[in-house]
Amino acid sequence: MGERLIEANGVELCTEPFGDPRDPPVLLVMGVGASMLWWEDDFCGLLAEGGRFVIRYDHRDTGRSVTYQPGRPRS
Repeated sequence: MGERLIEANGVELCTEPFGDPRDPPVLLVMGVGASMLWWEDDFCGLLAEGGRFVIRYDHRDTGRSVTYQPGRPRS
């Protein structure tokens, strides 16, 4: 499916889905400051093969999600 940018409250977050959107969702949340890529493709694929719709994402100011100048964050 590939990476997608999703806008939420004026902030763009980079996400990547795996599997069938009709399956029950699993949102993989990585620790602060770590990219979604720490959730390995193979792991995401295994979860999807097990009947889950997997979504991993980059927190704001992490990875490919929107970044603001230090001291100037928006909402």
